[in-house]
Amino acid sequence: MRDGRLVVTGQSRSTYAWRMVQVYADGRFPRSKSFGEWNPLAPEYSPDGSKVAFQLGGPGVQPDIMVMKVDGTGLRRLTTSGHYDGQATWSPDGRRIAFVSTRNTSYANLWVMNADGTDQHIVAGAGPHVMDVVWSPTGRLVYESYYDQDRYETMEMLDLYSIRPDGTGRRRLSDTPEGWERDPAVSPDGRIAYTHVAPSDYHHVMLWVMNADGSDKHKVVDDAKNPAWSPDGRRLVFVDRASGQWPTLGFVRPDGTGRRTQRLAVAEGSDLGLDPILAWQPWPGTRPSQVRVTDIDRSGTQMVVRGRVDQASPYYRVELRLLRLRSDGSRKLVASSGRLTGARRQYRFELARPARGTCVVRVRYTGDHGHLASTTNRRTRC
Repeated sequence: MRDGRLVVTGQSRSTYAWRMVQVYADGRFPRSKSFGEWNPLAPEYSPDGSKVAFQLGGPGVQPDIMVMKVDGTGLRRLTTSGHYDGQATWSPDGRRIAFVSTRNTSYANLWVMNADGTDQHIVAGAGPHVMDVVWSPTGRLVYESYYDQDRYETMEMLDLYSIRPDGTGRRRLSDTPEGWERDPAVSPDGRIAYTHVAPSDYHHVMLWVMNADGSDKHKVVDDAKNPAWSPDGRRLVFVDRASGQWPTLGFVRPDGTGRRTQRLAVAEGSDLGLDPILAWQPWPGTRPSQVRVTDIDRSGTQMVVRGRVDQASPYYRVELRLLRLRSDGSRKLVASSGRLTGARRQYRFELARPARGTCVVRVRYTGDHGHLASTTNRRTRC
């Protein structure tokens, strides 16, 4: 299975350094960024999949909201309040970021700012004791809160709520006496996955799903927590507690079928301790990318093929094959380019020019997400 990257944060059990690790959904490990004693938590990809927002704190230092590119470069600090600022989540259009902050109060409130860190303001009406906020495609903010002060004092309830970014229309989505609903994650169509903690046993964690309005609550699997949706909403990834081995990721369909586990395959990933926080990288745009052939140069002994990719993924590969047309209409492979990878939208291939005849240049583009795959064919003289 090769359909995109997950970002996982955790602390090394050998060096105690904090890492943000990006892995493929099949467990392979492409890259890691170490933060030493500084702990990166609560990562979330931007809607176009090009950036990651997260909170970064350290020993004796309250966390701030940070943003960087998916390749680990361009790290920027967006908040500097000196108080807890964390749990950032992007608006569906990528222009704003909601987060949780303890500035000006002794408890956490819901805040919103522009994606560049400007215009930071509180969302009045969300209530105190806000945690784990996520911005839904419906435009509403979903979060967990001890909104009931009496129950907050006795730690009896942690429920899920939703609210508009302007602070109106607060709605309670769950109401489980003495139970906890937390770690909300929202699918592309607005469904909410979350961790449900049984009131009789706080070590019994389950993955549940409900509609955007709180209806149709149902259990998906046991021994699961910290869910994240695949970009197409067809699957969930979660921290699998059933195996007793970390790091183990679980995958399941929202109806509870097709559960499987995947351990992180590379040492730097498998060394992570603690329960991680997961995010699944969206693929850019809403339609498959189109690969185009813009020029074929046959003037020399080499055939040079140039083209471009619309809406390119941050990481992709392009393959080229040259096929000769036979008299019976069949095609024979006469040359292959291998793969060209990178983040640029233009590509260029050189291959030995075959004997004269009629050929088909076939170019195939595949992003990290299989959903981006596309192929184009250009008939030409060899």
